[in-house]
Amino acid sequence: MHEPLRLRGRRAAPARAVVQHADRSRRSGSSTGPRLECELAQQTQARASRSLTALSLQDSVGPSRGATGVRGDGGPTAPAVSPRRQQRYDTMKRLMKGLVLCFACAFAGSAAAQSWQLVWSDEFNGSIGPSWAFETGNGSGGWGNNERQYYRRENAGIENNALVITARRQDFNGFRYTSARMKTQGLRNVRYGKIEARMRLPSFMGAWPAFWMLGANLPQVGWPDSGEIDIMEHINNENRSYGTIHWRDHNGNYAQYGGNTAVGVADWHVYSVEWDANAIRWYVDGNKFHEANIQNNINGTEEFHRDFFVLLNFAIGGNWPGFNIDESKLPAKMHVDYVRVYRRQ
Repeated sequence: MHEPLRLRGRRAAPARAVVQHADRSRRSGSSTGPRLECELAQQTQARASRSLTALSLQDSVGPSRGATGVRGDGGPTAPAVSPRRQQRYDTMKRLMKGLVLCFACAFAGSAAAQSWQLVWSDEFNGSIGPSWAFETGNGSGGWGNNERQYYRRENAGIENNALVITARRQDFNGFRYTSARMKTQGLRNVRYGKIEARMRLPSFMGAWPAFWMLGANLPQVGWPDSGEIDIMEHINNENRSYGTIHWRDHNGNYAQYGGNTAVGVADWHVYSVEWDANAIRWYVDGNKFHEANIQNNINGTEEFHRDFFVLLNFAIGGNWPGFNIDESKLPAKMHVDYVRVYRRQ
């Protein structure tokens, strides 16, 4: 297999035309559609209510032309309302109810359209599922990144119904560290959907855990032509998560675009992307922090309209995190509660 040269040490200038700007406010990742429809319903109801109020005020100012009345106790009677005015009033009430119902139905329909159907998951309840294959060794040039670890199946296991990848200070086959890297290549592919994992990450100098995807056509076309979607990367002792895409652009050049957000990586968090034919959006705990536009293959992003497979790994050192490795923190563990893949209902 051609090993992907991930080139993380030097982050190229982003292809600005490819992306929609990251949402710096970390809003909720839900669509604005239902919220907009709700606002429209409220505005419509308010306008109808104002019209009803105006009609009511017109009626309360005084009786119809020439209409007067006296109660038996000598007090004035309620103003008389003409049949025509009453008909207008009743019609407006029915219109208001109908409009509110219409917008309520639209809101419910849009909310339902945002729901996800689970198509595959590994909950790691007692064992690692059959959809994973394990890499062995150090790849080509440290997996293209000068990583310092040797990957072994023995460094992945289950603890308390969670996957645990353990990086160790262990001399093995000429390398100073061991860890694990696993993938769904040839077993599970995904094209579009929501891909997420709940994780608790190590944090120390030299740490580089990742949850990411590569194009299923990697063996045929190589990297970066296959495309790469990094759902979560974390380096060293930063409290930060990175999300990035890598591809070969329409000019035949390597390109990447990434965003990041602050997060306490030592705690449990859900890291995810929502991916469709228009865009890839990155989230932590449901809060969007980055978005890339891939609509109509803009700037050569056709790679991101094909099948991908999922990877989990815990690298030690490399071009991006550097080579100042705090060995006092080893062994160190990357915890994964689950990996889940959804599609739109």
